[in-house]
Order: sequence, then C-alpha cells, then structure tokens
Amino acid sequence: MRGLGIKALIILILILAIKTGSASAGIYSCTICHSNINSQYSKSVHSEIGTTCTECHGGDPSDLTFSAMSRAKGYKGKISRASIPLLCAKCHSDVKMMLQYREYVDEYAIYRDSEHGKKLRQGDYKVAVCTDCHNTHDIKKASDPNSPAYKLNVPKTCARCHSDKKYMEQYKIPTNQFEKYKESVHGRHVLEQGDMRAPACPDCHGTHGATPPGVKDIHNVCGRCHSVQRENLLRSPHFEAMKNKKIKECAVCHGSHGVQEATIALFTSEKAENGGKGCLGCHKASSVEYGVALELVKTIKEADDAVNIATRLTQKAREKGFDTDEEMNKINIAKTILLEIGPVTHSLSPDIVKENAENVIINAVDVQDMVKAKLVEWRDRRVTLVINILVFLIVIVLLAVKRRRMMKNGSKDMDKQ
Repeated sequence: MRGLGIKALIILILILAIKTGSASAGIYSCTICHSNINSQYSKSVHSEIGTTCTECHGGDPSDLTFSAMSRAKGYKGKISRASIPLLCAKCHSDVKMMLQYREYVDEYAIYRDSEHGKKLRQGDYKVAVCTDCHNTHDIKKASDPNSPAYKLNVPKTCARCHSDKKYMEQYKIPTNQFEKYKESVHGRHVLEQGDMRAPACPDCHGTHGATPPGVKDIHNVCGRCHSVQRENLLRSPHFEAMKNKKIKECAVCHGSHGVQEATIALFTSEKAENGGKGCLGCHKASSVEYGVALELVKTIKEADDAVNIATRLTQKAREKGFDTDEEMNKINIAKTILLEIGPVTHSLSPDIVKENAENVIINAVDVQDMVKAKLVEWRDRRVTLVINILVFLIVIVLLAVKRRRMMKNGSKDMDKQ
C-alpha cells in the first residue's frame, strides 16, 4: 500500500505539473493519451494551419481529467461514418473559411449529389466518405505526393474499394476497372510515366461528385481533352445515329477504362472492348458503312507508307554522309499531319481524310525525290571515281609496259656495241 501511495503521489505531481504548465506550453490532454495519433496529425495539413482535435471531436483539451471527454464539454468521441461528410463540411463548405486557402467550391453539396452521397443518405455506410480517400488524422493536401488524393495515387485509392469483389458484390458492378486502366494508354501514362496531364478516375467521373458518365454525356467527358475528335464526331453520321440508339459514343469504339492507343486496327479488328470486331461490331462486312471504313484505312495506309519510305531513304542518305536536315524537316511536317488524320477520321468523311493524307504524301514524295537525287549523285560520283581509278591504273600499266620495252631495247643496243 505504501508503494502504491508513492506511485499515486508521483502521478499526481506529474499531472499537476503538466496542468500548471499546460497553458504556457500548449500541452493538450488529447496528446497525452493519443501520442500515436498525434504523430500522424502533426504531419497533416490540419496541424499546419492550426486546426485542433476539438474541431472534430469536441471536448476540453485543457482539462487533464476524464471530464475533458464529457458531453457537457461538447465531446463527440469517434465520428460515425454517416456523420463524417457533414462534419468536414463544417469547414470545407464555409465560404469565408475556405476562400483564404483556395478558390471556394461547396464540395459537400457536390458530394451529396454523387453516387456515394446518395447511397450514404439512403443508409448505405459502405460507400466512400471523406476519410476513405483523404485519410483521417494524417490528412495531406491533394497536391502532396504522399496523399491518397494526389493525382498519381488516385487510381489505386479508388481501387481499394472498386477492385474488392467481396466489398462491391452488392452493387452488381464490375471490379476489373483498375486492371483495365493499368493496361490502358491513360493508365500507362499516369502510373508508369507519372504524366499529370493524362486522365485518372476523377477526370472522367468527378472527384467529390463521383458519378458514372451517362450515355449522352460521354462525348462531353472525352471532349474535354480530345476536343478535335469531338468536333469531328459531332459533324459525323455517327453522332445522331448513336444518340438515337443510345449508344455510348466514344466508348463503343475505344472502350472505357481499357482505352488503348488508337490505330487503324480500330476500323477492322483487335479491339476486345468491342468484341474484337471494330466497325464490324455494328456494321456488316457487305455494308456501305464498312466500305467507308476500308476506304479510310486505305487512305491512311498510303500516307503512312509514303512517310515510312521517305524516312528509310533519308536514313540511307545520312549514312552515306549527306546533310539531310531539310528532308527531316519535311518528314516531321508530314508526320504531324499524319497524326492529325486520327482525330479527323471521327468525321467519317473520306474526302476530308484524303485532303489531309494528300498533304502528307506531297511532303513525303518531295523528300523521296530530294533523297533519290542525292543518291543518284552519290552513285554517279562512285561511277566517276571508279572510272577515274580504272583509267589511272590503265595509264600506270601502259607506262610500266613502255618502260620495260625501253629497258629491253636499251639492253639490246648495248649488246651490239
């Protein structure tokens, strides 16, 4: 008992010492018990701007007794999932508070109308709330590479739920989005190359307002980045037909999460997102529409072949020591126009595509003619050089023969004497 009394006395002295110095040293009761959480919080954006535990959990941190966690002092304790969005909104939907940090957007209002927000209001507490994407006590700015909400980390953050088959079972939606996205042209740019310009999940689905793009909206979603393709789609026969039949515009040819780099194979085959049939996924092989597709493919191939031939010839000329800067400049122009043909094909107009292809071919053929002239010159130089060498050798041989004859004749004259 005596030992226990001494220990109790020591603890009491320590508490009094802490309590006495708490006002000046800024010691909070929260940090005494929750040191592990405090270590996370100290690295958060909330700690950086001075937001304390009480902003979310209530209570009186200056009180070093258990009464600090009393209802009388506004203590809320652990926040339920259902209450988290509204709790965060207390600050993040306050225009006066948020304008000092960034442009104001009422994220809570957006979240309420999202698929996540709607289901949460219906009593589904499995859906994503703020802390699922931003963490709890160690919340960092979305611009921080260590944040789950950082652009390059977002696909993996979304995949924590959306790739979990058991967790997503009740929603009857696919769980292979992330696997497809990883192999897509978008995913490779984001996850492998760290390209901040390429789209991650929020660029198509929204952030706090996460919502699957509707059928009629897909061209608008894709068009934010692919504006030229969208302009050509809107004037094509595809647009009205897809609109009337409620076909998913861009996605029906390119896919959604598994979008691959566009090639002419999209017209004919090799597109798993569309059953591996390309245009044949909708049109018969004998149809006029498929005939247009084949005509477009032929035109693009002709332009591509012309560029490839020009490139090979230019490389050959460079290897022979010719200056090919002018030719390379023309090839680069041709390649740029060739890249522009891709977006133009969305118009489904053979005439417009041919116009662009002709410009490619004109530049490519110019290069071919320029290089061929240099190669002919090189060949003529070689022939001339060979002829000159042969003439030189013949002259040397003739001189050698003549010298031998002269020496032989001179020897005979000496014998006669």
